[in-house]
Amino acid sequence: MAFSTAPVTVAGIPMFATTTTYWLASVPGSGYDLYRMPTSPAGAITLQAAIHSAFNAPSRRVRQPGTAQTLDPLDGRIDWAPVQDGNFVWFAHGIDLAGFPAVRYGAIGVAGNTATVAVAYHSGTSDDFNPSIGVSDAGSGQIHAWLNWAYTDTPRTVPTSDTINGVLPGQGVPNEIGTDLTLVTGFSTASNSRFGDFSSVSVVPSSAGLTAVSAQEYFNSTGRWVTRIARTTF
Repeated sequence: MAFSTAPVTVAGIPMFATTTTYWLASVPGSGYDLYRMPTSPAGAITLQAAIHSAFNAPSRRVRQPGTAQTLDPLDGRIDWAPVQDGNFVWFAHGIDLAGFPAVRYGAIGVAGNTATVAVAYHSGTSDDFNPSIGVSDAGSGQIHAWLNWAYTDTPRTVPTSDTINGVLPGQGVPNEIGTDLTLVTGFSTASNSRFGDFSSVSVVPSSAGLTAVSAQEYFNSTGRWVTRIARTTF
């Protein structure tokens, strides 16, 4: 398998019925490696497809206002488990976008081995990183999706902040630019260079797929990692 291959979870309340387990790896300069393992009957893990959708890993570190200390946006890997809904696997990871750390997300069509992708960032001057995605089925082949990440906006003196955005049924895979909801604004840190890579979205089972709980890191006033847990509803 490719480096940092992520296991794919299965969406749905009740859970979508599938006879195949998938894994997905993001590969800078190439695209995505999709692996599969049949579960009924059980079989071996094999590479289903190497899907061309080239991107570059972040080319520089995340800047912070008020300090020369920078943060690690990682290397383009998928941190949080992708999510399968029907014939699509949804994912999110970091990329380089015109010299800025940014977020790429999208969906892999497991039937045709195709990738549909888009970008997400807070503003034209923000550094955006550490994303995760959650998906729930909205019926008729549509989904709700929550895209969760962190950003700094050094020219505007905004330190590490946690934010979330969403995709409504019928929207496809749109670019998410400047339409996110900031959940908390933290502080800069001069003592940490690793962000920690903890980011997640989980759909609330009792919400009919309309509410999710996200977890994302930021820094408190002493420069320590803390986590904001948020409940957001369409």
